[in-house]
Amino acid sequence: MGGYPQEHKGYTLLEVDDGDETRRVFGFEEPGGLGVGEITRGELTMCVFGTDAHFHQITLAERDYERCARLLGAADSPEDAGDLVCQLRIWFGATGFFLSDLMDLLDREGVRYGYLNDCRGAGVSYHAVNGFGGEEGHLRLV
Repeated sequence: MGGYPQEHKGYTLLEVDDGDETRRVFGFEEPGGLGVGEITRGELTMCVFGTDAHFHQITLAERDYERCARLLGAADSPEDAGDLVCQLRIWFGATGFFLSDLMDLLDREGVRYGYLNDCRGAGVSYHAVNGFGGEEGHLRLV
């Protein structure tokens, strides 16, 4: 089973292994922002994506750290990416949510982010930009 280079980055936010399926959500610093990635492997991943592993990530711009932290329940403004990583760890740990749940929350609140999806073996790999870095949303095949 091939690995994703991103999976060895950053800080673990949530790790789940129920025997049939594993999932790791993690945060890592990206140029100009904070990446939040999720890797799944197992039977459910095979059923949903047609491949044994799936990786996707979002990138949040520094300008949106405070807004994101407040959406996740923070009382204080984050001073840096580390504070937002702590808030993300609490949110994922308390809820067991998936990265797609975070994306839904950000979409509802109009917070822009970059998105990368890599579904190996299924012939799907793309990078969408939802206004991250001031760009308008678009889809780019990679």
